[in-house]
Amino acid sequence: MIRILYVQSTLEKGGITNHLKSILQHLDRTQFEPIVLCLSDEKSNSDLPTLAKMGIQIHQIHCNKWTLESRIVKKLKLELATINPHLIQTFTYRPSYLMGRYFSKQYKTIGVLSSNVFENYVDTYGKIIGRYIAQKELKGLSFMHKTIAVAKHLSQLFPNLNLQAIQNGIPASATIHFSEKNQYKKALNWNPNAHHFIVVGALSKRKNVAFIIDAFLQSQQAQSAYLVILGTGPELSAYKMKYQQSSNVIFAGQQNQVAQWLMAADAFVSASVSEGLPLSVLEAMSVQLPCFLSNIPAHLELQSEANNQQGIQLFQLNEIDQLIALFNQFQPYQASYLVQTAALMTAAYQEVYQEMTSSHDRH
Repeated sequence: MIRILYVQSTLEKGGITNHLKSILQHLDRTQFEPIVLCLSDEKSNSDLPTLAKMGIQIHQIHCNKWTLESRIVKKLKLELATINPHLIQTFTYRPSYLMGRYFSKQYKTIGVLSSNVFENYVDTYGKIIGRYIAQKELKGLSFMHKTIAVAKHLSQLFPNLNLQAIQNGIPASATIHFSEKNQYKKALNWNPNAHHFIVVGALSKRKNVAFIIDAFLQSQQAQSAYLVILGTGPELSAYKMKYQQSSNVIFAGQQNQVAQWLMAADAFVSASVSEGLPLSVLEAMSVQLPCFLSNIPAHLELQSEANNQQGIQLFQLNEIDQLIALFNQFQPYQASYLVQTAALMTAAYQEVYQEMTSSHDRH
């Protein structure tokens, strides 16, 4: 049995934890024993109970971002000695930096790069701190025995890391027929005769949701359709205040059953400035939604690999008229895509695990 330790800062609900859950749900438990280690205490929006119900062993060392690095390393040494993993896999900057920098000589390590770290962390923490954190993550990854990118375009950004691309995958979703959409709308108390455009994700500057709202309100759809926004984040309060007079812009907050909302919607919209390989778009594609997406590398990758490229329509981020035109021209239809499943993604990871543990060569 190969013991794999997955290290995260926390199990906060979101893309990174969803990625981990997908791996854990499809991992061959006859060959692999998964264990999760979290660096910090969980907050109210944690997915820890979900993983616990899956029978996953979860360890915590209760260190926050202000804890001295030397103290974190000391606690990690004790925890790793207890767990004794065959492989360690990390996500995000703190786990990747700490495991790569301090433990790659003793343990075989795999680091996962899930975004363009400079764009991601600068958006979250500001230019100075964001660049510092991005450099720490890349430094940690440089010590790893194997580095994985969640998208092909990311694997080309940092050639020194020799990244292998394993594209994000999502759980197989329920099939929805276009004729059934009104049933899902009625379940959410939506007007079945109105178009509903949906946005899913954290409300941050990088997600650029105000661009979508402004385009929608300037389009002809604003007269009778609805723009439904799922998620929360630092921009939510400002958006609610700015658009409080627009009754057809609905801020629905964080939702646990996102698939139900996607199945009720008529089209999915993202104006993100930067992405890895966004799970929210993959989920929209899995329920056959037409997608209006910003012309960024991640969305270009999805369009180029989609079996139905017409279902994904791109717009330039500096051309709001292009998105307005997509809203104006929209007529309800069902797209048809093939997307990578989480089972296939996990199978690719398992091949890496087998290769690394069967080889005596650490590099």
